[in-house]
Amino acid sequence: MADPLLHRLGWKVAGTRGTADDHGGGLLDAVVCSDEVGAGRPARHMVHRAMELTGVLDFREVRAAGDTVNDLLAATRAGVTAVGVLTGMLDRKTPGQHPHRHILDGVKDIPSLLIRLAAFVAGTPTARP
Repeated sequence: MADPLLHRLGWKVAGTRGTADDHGGGLLDAVVCSDEVGAGRPARHMVHRAMELTGVLDFREVRAAGDTVNDLLAATRAGVTAVGVLTGMLDRKTPGQHPHRHILDGVKDIPSLLIRLAAFVAGTPTARP
């Protein structure tokens, strides 16, 4: 299920071929599917496995985006920042009932959120989290 979605978005995992520059670069550092862990969402295992694969140790550095209540619950249970995406099963009212930090109109907005957050952390004056 992940491959067609990633292909449609034009997102690649770092180290894979077929990116725009075809040098193995990619927008994503890892992709984890529910069949790769002991339990899928709303358990925290997929988020923690992605952290393991990427070498991230600090939960404060992680944003887990999803378009379902189970996605928000998994992020919360994993101790990372939940990002709601409105192109799936969520509407603007639903995330208000569950812990989250950001709401995006669609998955296409994830890269710009990450860029804004990186600029904010770096201290760029015009950046907002």
